[in-house]
Amino acid sequence: MIRPRIELGTFCLTEYFYTPPGDDGITGKVLKMAWLNKDFKERFFKLLQACVKFGYHPKVWRHGIIVVIPKPKKPDYSKPRAYRPISLLKIPSKVLEKIIQKRMTKLTTHLLPPEQYGGRQGYCATDAVLELVQRIETSKEKISAMLIDIQGAFDNVNRNILAHTMEDMKLPKALINWTYQFVSEREASMLMDRRKDQCKN
Repeated sequence: MIRPRIELGTFCLTEYFYTPPGDDGITGKVLKMAWLNKDFKERFFKLLQACVKFGYHPKVWRHGIIVVIPKPKKPDYSKPRAYRPISLLKIPSKVLEKIIQKRMTKLTTHLLPPEQYGGRQGYCATDAVLELVQRIETSKEKISAMLIDIQGAFDNVNRNILAHTMEDMKLPKALINWTYQFVSEREASMLMDRRKDQCKN
């Protein structure tokens, strides 16, 4: 459940003020102005509270706009790698995602191994390198290291395996349901050179 309204107010008033809007055109500035209205505040609060309670992510919030931006100083712009795709999502959806992220972090921090640095608040790649260097220096032996980079790891997560993993971690059913819905039936429209393609599944 969403407990402190101050937390939600912080997201609406400051967190996404300068964030580009999704296809609904609702900017962070608009959300901030709407949040000052008592009726909107109550309705928006109840909507997000219901989403958290029942583990539901609205389907209309699962649509994004992919804006293709050319990377600077590329020799050949006829190649796809010369461009960077950026997905623009609806601001209200981002607020809900932030709430879920905070809940999930609180529930899973103690379940993660201390050696995991990726995707954790307060950890970074530098910490992993420092630990590796420390182990090498303290071992006083020759060390071999194998470094692996999994390309597109987050883009290729199997949602069924993800749900089963969350069940094994004894996470709340509503949180599992929300996560499964969040990564399911996503749609996007691509915007390039002011041209917008048809919605893709």
